[in-house]
Amino acid sequence: MTEKHIGCLDGSTIVIFHRGEKIVISIEDTEASLSLEGAKRLVDHLNTIVQTKPKVKDDKPFKDDKPFLYDELPSAVTPRATLLDLVQEGLVRVGTELTLTSHGTTHYATVTHAGLFDINGHKEIKPSDACQHVIGRAGNGWKLWRVKNGPTLDYLRWKLRASWFPVKGPSDTLSDWQKQQRMIITGWVDHALRCGLNPDKYNEQNQRIYLDKRQQDAGLLYEESTLDVYRGHLRRWCEWCRDNKW
Repeated sequence: MTEKHIGCLDGSTIVIFHRGEKIVISIEDTEASLSLEGAKRLVDHLNTIVQTKPKVKDDKPFKDDKPFLYDELPSAVTPRATLLDLVQEGLVRVGTELTLTSHGTTHYATVTHAGLFDINGHKEIKPSDACQHVIGRAGNGWKLWRVKNGPTLDYLRWKLRASWFPVKGPSDTLSDWQKQQRMIITGWVDHALRCGLNPDKYNEQNQRIYLDKRQQDAGLLYEESTLDVYRGHLRRWCEWCRDNKW
């Protein structure tokens, strides 16, 4: 049996794995060993006391206070994005030239296969360290480095973060409900970046404009229940960003 990690709503993690003939359940470094029969009885008992939540169809409206399945919650913490993540997701190509302009001087770096900044043979992993190397002082490298004649790395990082919502992974591994969440959020982030808005800040007016534009572009008229669902996705995205301290 492969070791299984289960994230809980309170931030704790349950780890389940085999140890000999026992099933071991570890919660916050506290272990309990059960026989296979004991583990089965535990599952049967839990099924009698935990109310199973029904699957939610994409086209079924519901109230925002109960908008999603617990097993489809965004994870509380997502690993920090790196330049390599941008390369692997196709947002930046290997060999791309990056520029940073400071006090009238433009500095250059090239993206390597390993997702490093190659600055005339000197390599750095973090954008801030690459910034420190070329201008001699600390700075937010994500906002200072940009694709030559293109967007900043921070711009691309927001697009990457949207592609990781509600859980990190390719779209074909998501449920229909999760695909809908990602669709709404990737559209919102694109809209926010084009309009110079903060993609992680919930603003009812800005997001109403986004949803109105989405309807116009598609030639549709959403029912109010559908709009409630989409607003719920946008609020949960902003909460997810806040939990990750972005």
